[in-house]
Amino acid sequence: MTTDALASHGTFVQLGDGEEEEGFTTIAEVKDITMPDFGNEFEEVTVHTTPGRARAYKAILAKDKTVEFDLNYVPGDPTHDALTGLKALADSGEVANFRTVLTDDAETTWEFAAFVETFGPIAAPVAGVYTAPVVLRIDGEVEDVTGS
Repeated sequence: MTTDALASHGTFVQLGDGEEEEGFTTIAEVKDITMPDFGNEFEEVTVHTTPGRARAYKAILAKDKTVEFDLNYVPGDPTHDALTGLKALADSGEVANFRTVLTDDAETTWEFAAFVETFGPIAAPVAGVYTAPVVLRIDGEVEDVTGS
C-alpha cells in the first residue's frame, strides 16, 4: 500500500514584525502544533413541517479558531521574551500577525492576526527542560497565501 501522507516535521509557526512590509520570524523551539479548526457553528432550524422528522440546520458562524503548540521555553529568545516575543504579547493583549508554513511541496502558508491567549504555565520539571503551552486566538479570517 502506498500513501501520500506528509511528515509534519519542519512545520513553522512564525511571528510578524508589524512593519509596513511584514517580515516573519520563526518562533523558536516549537514542538507539537494543532492547526485551526476550519468548521462552522450551526443553529438547529427544525420546525413541525420539516420533512421526514429529520433535524435541519443552518451554518451561522465559522468556529472560533486557534493555533496551539508547546515549546521549549527560552526566556532570552526574542520570539519568547517579555520585550518582543510571545510573553510580551500575552502581557499586552495586543493582536499580532502570525503565519504557519506546512511541509508540503507548495509550502502551504496560512496568515492570520491573533492574540496570545495563553503563554504558560511554564513548567520547570526536575528531570527536564522549561516548557510552555501557547494558544493563539485568531482574530478574523485565516488567509491562504501559498505562493504569494
